[in-house]
Amino acid sequence: MVRRRGASVQLRASEGAVRPEESANQALGEALRVVYRFLQVGMLILIGVFLLSGLQSVQEGERGVRVSMGRVVADDLMPGFQLSLPRPLGEIIKVNVGNRSLDVKEQFWPAQGDPAQRFADDSVIANSGRGKLDPAQDGMLLTGDFSIAHATAKVEYARDPEKVRKFVSTVRDEVAEQGMVLSAVRQGMVRASAGATIDQFRKEQTVQRLAQEIAQQQLDKMGSGLTIRSLVIDRRMMPPNLIRIFNEVDNSIAKSAEEINKANQERQAKLSAVAGDAAEDLLRLIDAYDHQTTAGETAKAEATLAEIDRLLLGGAIAADGLRPGARVTGEATGILSTARGDGTRTLARAQASARLFDAKLENFKANPGVVLTSDWADAFAQFVGRDSVQTFMLPPGTKTLELLVNRDPEVQKEQERLRNEQIRSEREREAAKSAIERGLMTSDPGAPPR
Repeated sequence: MVRRRGASVQLRASEGAVRPEESANQALGEALRVVYRFLQVGMLILIGVFLLSGLQSVQEGERGVRVSMGRVVADDLMPGFQLSLPRPLGEIIKVNVGNRSLDVKEQFWPAQGDPAQRFADDSVIANSGRGKLDPAQDGMLLTGDFSIAHATAKVEYARDPEKVRKFVSTVRDEVAEQGMVLSAVRQGMVRASAGATIDQFRKEQTVQRLAQEIAQQQLDKMGSGLTIRSLVIDRRMMPPNLIRIFNEVDNSIAKSAEEINKANQERQAKLSAVAGDAAEDLLRLIDAYDHQTTAGETAKAEATLAEIDRLLLGGAIAADGLRPGARVTGEATGILSTARGDGTRTLARAQASARLFDAKLENFKANPGVVLTSDWADAFAQFVGRDSVQTFMLPPGTKTLELLVNRDPEVQKEQERLRNEQIRSEREREAAKSAIERGLMTSDPGAPPR
């Protein structure tokens, strides 16, 4: 045991001095007050940030929906800054209303052994050697005449700005959105194809328009808020083993249309050459005259015939429903002019013959012998003057003469040439007359000449 010495120093507090524990408490209190102030300011800032978190920006091409306490209180919010309660009390759901695309390719298209050849050209698929379709693998459409067809389509759709409330309430995500559109389009194509024939499906746009209408109706029934902007069937194909046959039919139809077009052009050219720009109007008048005559409408038929005659004689069209001012030109005018000239000359010759006959009749009544001698001399002179008559001079007193002679070959050749020219001229006149009859009496290019 070590015995310690007693303390030699004792500390005593003097009057007015601060004890150490009080100083420490005072410093601690000041620190707590500063920290409390910082906490208050921080809480105020956090509250402000929390309240301002409800202010969100809606971009161009978007529409906003304001939700408060789980309920939609405003929709179709335009682009710009929009305010709502902060989450989780509320939020602004932004919906992109721009166009979206969707390809419908595999649903109605046949499968191929080589996936890379599935969407090859029709000729490649036709030569793939597949003679049968497998309903478990091949997609197809059934038309109204029980034919099978294949097709692919491209769809453009958008979230309707006026129906964003329905879209937010119905569609969960983008996957569900595409599934809804694909389902509606498939139903539309199936129903539209079932109401059309195979030729309508292949060549007309009615099927795709009807498919778009049906698909839109289905989306509206689901309350999706989606609108199909366009549905285009971009590829149509027959079953692989029938592609070649359908192509042959299409080629035949195209060739037939080409021949018909060629015939129509030839018809129009001939009509224009014969009657000019009034040919079609003249045909309508002739058809009207035919119908009126058949129906027994005598007064109308006579008026129509008078209009036809006036038009053929160079007058302008004045009938209702026809082009006013059109006139007949071309070969018809030349033929008609020649006919009028021939008629005038024939009439003049007939009148001259009548006057000569009257004069001879008066002379015959006065002195018949002179008239007969004079006419016989004229007739004999005309006979002898013909190219086919050859004259031989005989010596006086000859009672019997026997001649074995041939016709002059030069004279015969000249007569043959003149006869051929006359026949050719007659044939040309007949051909021109037939052209007028075909051009003016047939309004239908496929109808036979009347």
